[in-house]
Amino acid sequence: MWVVDTPDLALVRLHGNNEDTWKIKGPAASDRFNYEYGDTKLEEIARRTTAIAQMTLEVQVVVNVNFEDQGIRAGRRLAQMANATWTG
Repeated sequence: MWVVDTPDLALVRLHGNNEDTWKIKGPAASDRFNYEYGDTKLEEIARRTTAIAQMTLEVQVVVNVNFEDQGIRAGRRLAQMANATWTG
């Protein structure tokens, strides 16, 4: 859901969505968040985050995927794309 309901802060929380394990009962919850964000999805998120940034003073993005370094890599790539969008 992409809604700004306060002008001070917007929080974008990304969980990923491993469709293979999302609805299966039994595996660890972390298996559901084993998700690799591709550039196409990150570009969409960067575009939407940039639009949100026009409506609020601060935007924070949390990449909550927790398999190895997927969240760190996605966060870094998203920051690069967002910076290019904001400065480009």
